[in-house]
Amino acid sequence: MEKLTFDTGVRSYKVGGGVLKFNPTDPNIYARFLETLDSLSALEEELAKVSGADAITALAHADKTIKEKLSYVFCGNDMEAIFSGVSLLAVGGNGERLITNFLAAIEPILSAGARQCAAAEAAKL
Repeated sequence: MEKLTFDTGVRSYKVGGGVLKFNPTDPNIYARFLETLDSLSALEEELAKVSGADAITALAHADKTIKEKLSYVFCGNDMEAIFSGVSLLAVGGNGERLITNFLAAIEPILSAGARQCAAAEAAKL
C-alpha cells in the first residue's frame, strides 16, 4: 500500500500529562467548541444545585461529561490521559476551575485559527 502524505494542519500542544493534537483552523472544531461552551454553562448551573454527599458523585459525573465533550470537540483526543486523570472541576492556584483555565488558554488558539480559516476563504473570492 502506498502512503499519501500532505500537510493536514494538525498542531500538537503539550497539556498536563499529554499532548493535544488538532488543526486550529478547522471550522468544525471551532463550531463544536462554541456548542460545548453553551452546554458547559448548563452543566455548571446543575452542579450549583447539588450539595452534600451527592456533590462528590455529581462532580465525578460532570468531569467525565466535560472530558467527553472536549474529546468530541478535539476529534477524539483522550482527555483523561491529557489531564493525567485530574478532574477539570478541581481548582487551580489562581482559584479558578481547571476547565476555566483550559478554556481561557485554548480560546485564543481557536480564535486565531478561525480568523486564519476565514482569511483563506476570503482570499479565494
